[in-house]
Amino acid sequence: DPYEFYAFYREFSSKFAEKITEKTLTNQIEVPFFTRKYLSGKEGEIKCIWGGEITTAGIDALDGKLMQMLATNARAPSTGLAQMLGTTPRVIAYRIKELLKKKIILSFSILPNRGILGLDYYKVIIYLRNMAKKREESFIEFCRQQGNILYYIKTLGPWDLELEFEVEDHKQLNRIMDSLRGEFGDVIRNYETLLITQEFKGEYNTLQ
Repeated sequence: DPYEFYAFYREFSSKFAEKITEKTLTNQIEVPFFTRKYLSGKEGEIKCIWGGEITTAGIDALDGKLMQMLATNARAPSTGLAQMLGTTPRVIAYRIKELLKKKIILSFSILPNRGILGLDYYKVIIYLRNMAKKREESFIEFCRQQGNILYYIKTLGPWDLELEFEVEDHKQLNRIMDSLRGEFGDVIRNYETLLITQEFKGEYNTLQ
């Protein structure tokens, strides 16, 4: 919640004040996540949508510990999970099924080694002007069709939108962005491109 973030923010800022020259805060509101079907030469599909309106769904301690383990290793077998959690594989399979049904778990995914695949990872932050709902639907559909766009991130902050790309090089990125500006020049005010050279592995703490 905002108080937890503020406490972390103050502690982090005090520890590393001499290393920080500028701060910008943004919040992800809603994030359609596209599949990597471009790897097989196909258009992407919306795999799931993170964020959106906040709802509540009851989970118990076993669900929380199970999600923590899955966040670290989504391919862990139910037998191993059951042994570590002191229950049976049948219970684990049922719990996962229910978590998916309640949309507490949205999907399972992988993070490929882009270096081995010969891919670069880019984030493009976009400043918009007056994008109506129908225009945004067309924008999302256009991004889905590209295949190389993985995330469409609606943000609350200095900019309005972030797109994340897996591409062969900056030339391919520029071709996609030229197409995007040609199609949606009426709503794209400006954009900035960032090359992500290293991504550190993290995990979600579902127990707090």
